[in-house]
Amino acid sequence: MGRVRRSVSWLAVMNVAFVMTACRSAQPSGSAPKSEWVLEKPVLMIATNPKPRYPAELLASRDTGTVRIRVLVNASGRAQMSTVEVLESPHRAFTRAVLDVLPTYQFIPAEVGGTLGGPCRPAGNVEVCERGKPGKKVSQPVDIQFVFTPPVEPPPS
Repeated sequence: MGRVRRSVSWLAVMNVAFVMTACRSAQPSGSAPKSEWVLEKPVLMIATNPKPRYPAELLASRDTGTVRIRVLVNASGRAQMSTVEVLESPHRAFTRAVLDVLPTYQFIPAEVGGTLGGPCRPAGNVEVCERGKPGKKVSQPVDIQFVFTPPVEPPPS
């Protein structure tokens, strides 16, 4: 069976923190069975993506919250909005803020390597098989977590 490397990327930007986790194995469409492909590089979020805005309607209550979504990132590095699944959200306004900004996000797409049954060589009493070079970009679902905290108010003058 194919191996999957799990990756977590953290990015904290002002009042919103992002956590992105590669959540499943990738299989290129029209390819050999999944067990012959190895996820070499999981999806990575580009650090310059804009953060969701803290909702204006929650400024008075200063609510905090975490929105967790799952979305398919295609081989071009874009979120497939038709696949967005909201896994957790304490308030519709937080969800709306995430869904407003997500279409603008760019990702480095996942890459798979060659087949596991590639060239093998003896190494001591075991045989080591090469996995192939990464480079085939594939779609991969990822979980992304957005942590909202109210903006810091400037101190009174």
